[in-house]
Amino acid sequence: MNDKFARILTVVMAIVMIFSIATVASAEGKTLRLTQNVEMDTMDSGNTGDGYTTSIMSLLVDSLFRLDADSQPQSALAESYTVSDDGLTYTFTLRDSQWSNGDPVTAADFEYAWKRAINPVNGFEHTFMFNYLPIKNLTEINAGTADYTTLGVTAQDEKTLVVELTSPCNWLIRFLSDCAFSPLNQKFVESCGDQYALSSDSFLT
Repeated sequence: MNDKFARILTVVMAIVMIFSIATVASAEGKTLRLTQNVEMDTMDSGNTGDGYTTSIMSLLVDSLFRLDADSQPQSALAESYTVSDDGLTYTFTLRDSQWSNGDPVTAADFEYAWKRAINPVNGFEHTFMFNYLPIKNLTEINAGTADYTTLGVTAQDEKTLVVELTSPCNWLIRFLSDCAFSPLNQKFVESCGDQYALSSDSFLT
């Protein structure tokens, strides 16, 4: 089962790379232009499920980790992490980073983004990525017997994110490289309302 999930993610990331092969760099080496043959539906990391959009998203937003050329997870927004002896609690320490508007990226941005993504009321497409992970209370949330706010992800402080699982998950770190698990600036998202991520003016990187 563990190998199966690893193979699934490897195939997904390979498809992402294929969809984003058309690139042009400027002579100064400071501009990268990407083309694709379909219009992106949204840049909302929680509400897009098509490979075309996620291929662009993976270039614009970071998650806790990113996959290298060998499809191995490397630290991105996570500076370090520890795992409890029973394998059920992951504690991530974030590196210093900022949103494009200058706000600091905090653990609360991850907690907000993940809980927003799996909130049944929103009906977001990218929720399926969470269902591959045994995050505490996720099964109950999907069944309607627990509130989405009980998801096992907690901002312990500005730089510390705690993720609780119901069973050990050795593919967790690999999955956390997907843009579905990227953070969101709650104040900015809510200020944009239903126009969030529909244009460059309503999107942060």
